[in-house]
Amino acid sequence: MKKTLSLFSACLVTVGLFAQLPVSTTPSDRNVLLEDLTGIYCGYCPDGALKADQLKASAPGQIVIIGNHAGSYATPNGSPGHWDFRTPEGAAINSNSDPSGYPAGNINREVTNYSMKAGKTAMSRGYWATVAGQIITEPSPVNLAVEAYYYPGSNKLMVNVEGYYTSNGTGSDYLTVAVLQDDIEGYQSGMSGYPARITANNLYLHKDVLRKYLTSPVFGEEVSTTSMGELFTWSQEYTVAQVGTDVMPDITKMKVAVWLTEDAGYSPVITAVETNAAERPVGINEAASLNNLSIFPNPFQNNTTISFDLDKDQQIAMNFYDVTGKVVQQVASTNYSAGAHLIQFDGSDLQGGLYYVNIVAEDGIITRRIVLNK
Repeated sequence: MKKTLSLFSACLVTVGLFAQLPVSTTPSDRNVLLEDLTGIYCGYCPDGALKADQLKASAPGQIVIIGNHAGSYATPNGSPGHWDFRTPEGAAINSNSDPSGYPAGNINREVTNYSMKAGKTAMSRGYWATVAGQIITEPSPVNLAVEAYYYPGSNKLMVNVEGYYTSNGTGSDYLTVAVLQDDIEGYQSGMSGYPARITANNLYLHKDVLRKYLTSPVFGEEVSTTSMGELFTWSQEYTVAQVGTDVMPDITKMKVAVWLTEDAGYSPVITAVETNAAERPVGINEAASLNNLSIFPNPFQNNTTISFDLDKDQQIAMNFYDVTGKVVQQVASTNYSAGAHLIQFDGSDLQGGLYYVNIVAEDGIITRRIVLNK
């Protein structure tokens, strides 16, 4: 697992390597993060899922849903198909939300007059649309964009995030990146409350199920520079693994949700976005023979080290590009033996900013972002 969180003053140029990025620099309104507090033994929870999906359909591109299974209703009894969807992250969110009944939900983790308990964020499903409708009319100081992709037959999910501040923030914000999974067939009490989710096997399709936070700690990684015109990037290569003992991961059914909170700890969500994990287009194959790729430090000042392992002898070349696509440095194709290798990149003659490195192996190309701070 490799990750970087990088910050720099932005001059944004579209780069063809990442089709879903860069992030928009045009001011926009806030999006909604709905954390649906649910469980497989909650008889009214399918109706909660229905209301969440209806809300999402009413405001396309503005609603992100997370199925957060936690609490007694989410504790399986061991029967076949009674899946354990619980996660440590979900338990922490549930504890801070403090619902007095299920289904419940957090709308951007805001404390409102509709909260089930004073000072807490959980509210009944009947109020979700009202609160969400208010939030999506409010301006956001920051835009977010995310892409997630994998290669056929691979269990590695590459996630890239960008954020751009269209106005000044209030200080440090905190980034959370979460992996969700759709279309998990299993038991659910009260599934007649959402007939469209009932399968031919008379089971229920669970969607938007929280599987893992990629950021650490639970309440996000700090984005310390939040001034107007600032861009931050975050990247991680996640090797998809089973969470718990029940549900097998399916990378083709995964999506990634991203949001920013206003402060450290459990605090209001500024805005959120999501994307489905997409198979990388044919002809853009990431090298499978090159493993454990790491670039450290990143961001860096003048010099950084690219390390990797090869599972066989082969030719490796590297090309470094700026954001316009211009090649600024190259490492000629050289034969490397199987095993671990280190390559130094010297950026002392370059201007500070965002760069890309293409590592060309015999069976494909790996592209990563690097940030030079000066």
